[in-house]
Amino acid sequence: MTQERTRRDDIQGLRAIAVVSVLLFHALPRTFPGGFIGVDVFFVISGYLITGIIHREAMEGRFSFANFYSRRIRRIFPALFAMLVPTLAVGIAILSPDELQALARSTIAAIFSVSNIYFWRTSGYFATAADFLPLLHTWSLGVEEQFYIFLPVVVLAVVRFARGYAGWIFAAAFVASLALSQAVLHVSASASYFLLPTRSFELLAGSILAVARLPLPSSPHARNAMGLAGIALMIGPVFAFSEATPFPGLNALYPTIGAALVLHAGSGAGRPWASRLISTSGFRFFGDISYSLYLWHWPILAYLRVLYGNHLPSPLAGAALMGATALAFLSYRFIEQPILRWRAGPFPFVRAGALAMACGSLAVVPILLAKGFPARFPARSLALFDTVNDHNPVRARCHNDGGAPRPYARNCIFGDQGNDRLIAVWGDSHGAELAYALGQQSRELGRNVIEVTASNCPPALDYRPADRPNCIAHNRAALDAIIADSRVDTVILAANGISYDDDPDGFRQGFEAAMTKLRDADKTLLVVTQFPWFQADPPIALGYAAARGEELDGFGRPLAEYESGASQWNRDLADMAARTGARLVSTTDALCPGGFCPMHREGVGALYFNKNHVSLRGARQLTSRLVPLLRSADDQGTGNGHTLAAGSNPLR
Repeated sequence: MTQERTRRDDIQGLRAIAVVSVLLFHALPRTFPGGFIGVDVFFVISGYLITGIIHREAMEGRFSFANFYSRRIRRIFPALFAMLVPTLAVGIAILSPDELQALARSTIAAIFSVSNIYFWRTSGYFATAADFLPLLHTWSLGVEEQFYIFLPVVVLAVVRFARGYAGWIFAAAFVASLALSQAVLHVSASASYFLLPTRSFELLAGSILAVARLPLPSSPHARNAMGLAGIALMIGPVFAFSEATPFPGLNALYPTIGAALVLHAGSGAGRPWASRLISTSGFRFFGDISYSLYLWHWPILAYLRVLYGNHLPSPLAGAALMGATALAFLSYRFIEQPILRWRAGPFPFVRAGALAMACGSLAVVPILLAKGFPARFPARSLALFDTVNDHNPVRARCHNDGGAPRPYARNCIFGDQGNDRLIAVWGDSHGAELAYALGQQSRELGRNVIEVTASNCPPALDYRPADRPNCIAHNRAALDAIIADSRVDTVILAANGISYDDDPDGFRQGFEAAMTKLRDADKTLLVVTQFPWFQADPPIALGYAAARGEELDGFGRPLAEYESGASQWNRDLADMAARTGARLVSTTDALCPGGFCPMHREGVGALYFNKNHVSLRGARQLTSRLVPLLRSADDQGTGNGHTLAAGSNPLR
């Protein structure tokens, strides 16, 4: 996202395309679902410019590490710290203690250019939603700056020992990184997205253009076609991609090649029409302020989501972007440009950068030592904020958070020692709290509970969600083991069914196939209908509301809204139950009384620990009704398609 001095206005136009794509995606994700590819365009531009500078200075024998890193500090730090300071100040004013501590840690990560590693390590399935992390966007700066730790050494070595093979060497590195990105994507999507080895091919695409003598078409028409094709390869994914698109990997080639084509088409004498198109004043303006605009837009949107919920109204999102643009212009005009024009040797900037890093790190220490200054909030708010931890307390050990399939014998069993009869809760993450809460009532059930759950991996045979490559193997092993386990007489299936829209037919067919196999194995089978879900994390929304003195029981969503989103999945469940002899367990009877699905219930507390997972309190609301019905089912036997609920059908 950084800027280098250049006379090529088309590069400023490319920066404009990149930053506007990212902004529109973040503000209006439903309209511009693939705008995240703007970051990839930034990477290509950055690799092209920085590699070109290093290579040119190395060829002329005047490269200096001190000068190079002094330039990086001048480009990065002034605007970055101008954003970090107010972002931290606003966080102190409004964020919950846990969120404020996370902001402090991410601030240190941003200062030391390791944000990508920090967010990779903290981006688990149950982590705070990405939309509420004020410094999440600094991950891309981490990737760039880590790349520039190694790049000067590589370029100098290539110039000295393999000058005639520079293009081939960078091309080989490009292919290796791309192959690694695609391979890791099927093992850990977050690692492929955040880490340097799997993102460096995009920067290397720019490096290849900078060091290789690639032929340029002499025909103006061919160069125009090249430039227009490049623009199309960048703009198309903005609308064709979404967060469900496997990324980066091979799909990242579209914006990467697109940006490279535009850069190459405009590199010769006489700019093609496509280059002139993106060199107009509007493009240049957004290109000039692109770094500051990228820095400012995300904290503003994140804080608005903290205050108003995940899905911002379009007018509010538009106002946020206008405010970010104004701040970016001021940052560019009064911070970036004066620092870049300041004539001084490299060492004052290096010393100033080191001092800024030290002061910035020390500034957040009190936040961490004081555990986020909890005294800012009343006790009731703190109790509600703490509901983010009201989940299965042994989740780290008992729930598979996307890793390799665990042996069946290592799954956790909850209940009394010595009880041989088992209920198996098999599901995605929606089964984890249900299993634990049900296990706490094992004495009443006369059976213990075994948890067989994996994040984003529903109990659907031969179905693989985009970011869970091990799901098929996990489910095959789980089904075979449950069937073979003579202790298991009852199986409860739970899934966040509305979220599996990448292959809905494959998901539903796989789910029913699992139900059929269990029926044929003479297992008593129960299926849980869709849990309610919300736009914001209930503990955070409720904690802030309590701080404002608001009544909490009005926070939630009407049952009709729930049904409009869940009705198809619940109807499909009812049909499957009728065909397989399973019983339906209604979540809405326990969690949505009186036509409303509350986040909170007086005398109970918050019913959810994030926006689509019940807390243990919420799970107990369901199991308190489920236990007597399970005992009744023991007495009555199973029947086709019955609903296990207190006198009503979950589909209404």
